[in-house]
Amino acid sequence: MLVLGSFSFAENVVITSIQPLYSLTSYLTKGTDIKVYTPFGSDISMTMSKESIREEGFNLAVAKKAQAVVDIAKIWPEDVIYGKARMNKINIVEIDASHPYDEKMTTLFFSDYSNGKVNPYIWTGSKNLVRMVNIIGRDLIRLYPQNKAKIEKNITKFTADLLKIENEANEKLLAVGDAEVISLSENLQYFLNDMNIYTEYVDYDSVNAQNIAKLIKDKGIKVIVSDRWLKKDAIKALKEAGGEFVVINTLDIPMDKDGKMDPEAILKAFKENTDNLIEALSK
Repeated sequence: MLVLGSFSFAENVVITSIQPLYSLTSYLTKGTDIKVYTPFGSDISMTMSKESIREEGFNLAVAKKAQAVVDIAKIWPEDVIYGKARMNKINIVEIDASHPYDEKMTTLFFSDYSNGKVNPYIWTGSKNLVRMVNIIGRDLIRLYPQNKAKIEKNITKFTADLLKIENEANEKLLAVGDAEVISLSENLQYFLNDMNIYTEYVDYDSVNAQNIAKLIKDKGIKVIVSDRWLKKDAIKALKEAGGEFVVINTLDIPMDKDGKMDPEAILKAFKENTDNLIEALSK
């Protein structure tokens, strides 16, 4: 349990690692005196962050003046940034955006992969995003009570902006008719579930230019989605067969803004994903 009084810090610093958490925390701290720091630029993917943190010479000295680290270590043990920060400062606070310590708060919805492991891409679904922003915001308010009003305002605005995108997408989906896709990645479970898209999963490695036309014919589904690109010849064969291919951005690879992570990436990606999917379904 996080128990803090009203402290005054020389500098208010919160550390994050992966793009989704950097973006969420940046939204929450707009207009405050809280600085959000990530040790990574836009060239380090989520899946490579653990190796980068454990490299010799990795410097997280900023933790000595920071008060908190935002991570999702409960659901994704690869998020090891807090351990590194704690080595620099014993009393630094961990804010786990995947786990509300307050029993009164709504827990997140988790999906399992077919191998039984938990899918860590929790921020790709709108319902979890709302819960995550409240988990992070609540602890930031307890750490920095002088910023309470601004953080609460930011929570409200972020939620409203997210739901606006989702509601507009839902209205467009009503005109689509059969909202169904073939997904080549289980990472997209949260996004597709919250969009109410009927999904059939197919192994990415089993799809190629020779069988992709037969795949959409046998399934009776024309739209294929994935979180990584198919080969050009496979996409060409799909389009020639009357199908559509959509890449959904999970933010595994950060959005670039002047060589750094884009602080607004989380809503940008959500809107782009919904727009691109609906465009493909509408054809």
